[in-house]
Amino acid sequence: MGTGMLRRNINRCTYKNIVHHIEKTNRYTELAAKQSKLKNKKAPIIKILTPPFMIL
Repeated sequence: MGTGMLRRNINRCTYKNIVHHIEKTNRYTELAAKQSKLKNKKAPIIKILTPPFMIL
């Protein structure tokens, strides 16, 4: 079986609207925070105070 071309574009959007996207993002970040707390991991203060798009 070889490769071929698709007849249509694939819709890869995994959320219904912006509200759904934000709720989904919040759910995953909350789960990650809970897992970090269980492992007694603490975030460095610089990561808390800087926006995520800033590269240090």
